Amino acid sequence: MVARTEELRPPENRLAQCLGRLANRTSALTKLQADLSALDSQRADLHQKVQDVNLDVSNLQAQLATLKDLPTSPPSPGEGPMAALAQLLLNSMGAGEAFSAVKTQLESIGVDVEMASPDAAGTWSAAPRPWRPARSAPSTQ
Repeated sequence: MVARTEELRPPENRLAQCLGRLANRTSALTKLQADLSALDSQRADLHQKVQDVNLDVSNLQAQLATLKDLPTSPPSPGEGPMAALAQLLLNSMGAGEAFSAVKTQLESIGVDVEMASPDAAGTWSAAPRPWRPARSAPSTQ
């Protein structure tokens, strides 16, 4: 019935309807093509990111394998400000040779001593840091 009614309509009305539908479909086609182009660009960007991350993962796995193969040793004890002060004090008093005895005594009573010991010549392997007074705030007078 719709087809018969459509045939009875004047040709000008059918032409206008056809032109309107053509314009709508052309607009939709243009929009879909632009969306597809944007998605292709996004896909290419995403593909590049996947390749970059894959390369990073491969590098990190190789680095991990290399690090696992290295011999492990315990970290050397750090030299803190108190250790540097004790070294400076013992050295200035001429008691550098007594250092190992003091260190042994401190360790025997349970004190964690993280100090470098003097070498055979009686000099310290690591020079103590020089003392600097604390900076005071500038006066506002």
